[in-house]
Amino acid sequence: GPHYLEVMGGPSSPADLHEHHQIGFRDAGSGQLMTWQFSDPNGVGGSVIRHVPRNRLVVEDMTTIWAMVACGLGLAWLPAWCGLDDLRTGAVVELLPEWRAPPTAIHAALLDRRLIPQRTRGMLDSLADAAASWIY
Repeated sequence: GPHYLEVMGGPSSPADLHEHHQIGFRDAGSGQLMTWQFSDPNGVGGSVIRHVPRNRLVVEDMTTIWAMVACGLGLAWLPAWCGLDDLRTGAVVELLPEWRAPPTAIHAALLDRRLIPQRTRGMLDSLADAAASWIY
């Protein structure tokens, strides 16, 4: 959050991240740490840079990580939809926006479009409605 930036300053490129407290996300299913991905603004074709964070903390819940960032405990690489309200109000600040990775598509696969239970259709419709506001 802004308090962390007042104390520590912000990185000017992914290469500066080693100077900061990094909060990592571990996928609970695979046990793998998520790498941070950036798109090099000076690279050919927007080449992707993968950063393996030196984590101060590792957490398996994105909501918890978002709250930790908002409290000023460090930096994290998370999807914006985890806290759009915080981004819009300034409670959390996006760093390195010129290095932002391209959006990742989210898909839902249906095996049979004829026999979709109403609760499944309702969930998919709710997700589609929510995703419309995820653009930051």
